[in-house]
Amino acid sequence: MTQEMQINGFIVHKGVIDALKWYKKESGKRIPSSAYAVFLSSLYQRHKDNNPRGILKNFHLPEWAKTTNVLYSSFYHGYKWLEDRNFLKEIILKDGSPARVITDWEQFSNPEKTGEDLNYFRVPFALFETDFLASCVRTSNSEGIELLLQLFDQFRVKIADVIQKGGNLDLNKLHLEFNMKTLKTKLGKNAKGVRETLTLFESLFDVKYHGVSMRGKQLWVKKVIFYLKPICVKENSDTFQLSPIMQKLNQELTYVLDGMGIKYRPVDASQTMFSFQQEIVERLKYIQDLESATYNQRDQWLKNFFLTTLDQVSEQIQKVQKATGKFSFHKSIGGYFRIAFRTQFFRLFPGIRKKFPDLLINGYWLEEKETGRPAKITELYSIV
Repeated sequence: MTQEMQINGFIVHKGVIDALKWYKKESGKRIPSSAYAVFLSSLYQRHKDNNPRGILKNFHLPEWAKTTNVLYSSFYHGYKWLEDRNFLKEIILKDGSPARVITDWEQFSNPEKTGEDLNYFRVPFALFETDFLASCVRTSNSEGIELLLQLFDQFRVKIADVIQKGGNLDLNKLHLEFNMKTLKTKLGKNAKGVRETLTLFESLFDVKYHGVSMRGKQLWVKKVIFYLKPICVKENSDTFQLSPIMQKLNQELTYVLDGMGIKYRPVDASQTMFSFQQEIVERLKYIQDLESATYNQRDQWLKNFFLTTLDQVSEQIQKVQKATGKFSFHKSIGGYFRIAFRTQFFRLFPGIRKKFPDLLINGYWLEEKETGRPAKITELYSIV
């Protein structure tokens, strides 16, 4: 694997997990394994909905119980446990439709508003292709799920550390070690119980035992080493560092649509962002700051452009609503915004389409295509 490797999964903000840990510590009670199964399912659903505010419009309990292979009665019990303690809430949206929301998700997604650092790890999609959650629920093994989350969090730190030091990531060398005493404490089991639990982890990790010996008729293990399996990772192709700005703009989009009471599906928001990616971002993704090899000014321009276009679309929708009492997109929301983005871009740069398809501004070309060197931003930052 190259140093662009990352966990192939959905985001889990450390803050939401810390809230569960705090409850466990303060109450002195274990968290039901079924509650963890439901909570992880809700986080996966949030990823599918692509909703940066943690709003779940399509979180159907029977479907997720079937996906996780957890009995519906257990899954529902886990959901009620989370709801009763305010980790998940039912809400009514402005358009009158019911939904659920992951408590404080929006807060943890906007560190600039809270003054806290953005802190998250990823749980592989592959988890839901295994029987791990169902097995933990059947055996009331919430500690097994807690260890699983800790492993993915610590592997995230390991991967980031290797990348920061400029090293190459190798799954055969990337590992985490625990001595048996630590695992017995974390899982609340004896050595045999630990080994039985670790068989569940073998679907996602290569689990190696070191310092194995026999003492009488008992098997002793000194330490356990975990290696990520390839099914858990992917190549990170975000060469131009676009993911952070695109996530923020997607959040702004949902604010506007929800604020106007516009009914939309997750696919509508995804198609709108895809339109923005194709019509605008692809033209500008190469552009770096003049002083350094960063994309700060490019990102600021993209944000200003996106918000300006959103404001114009919002004004048009409100104008039609005021005149007729209603508004509807004739075709698709994504298609509507595609035209808006394209129109706004060529209004700012009227000569580009006819003269130079790859031209950005004032005769400045995308050097990346011609020379392999990153282009530098010129007057683009001051346009919008």
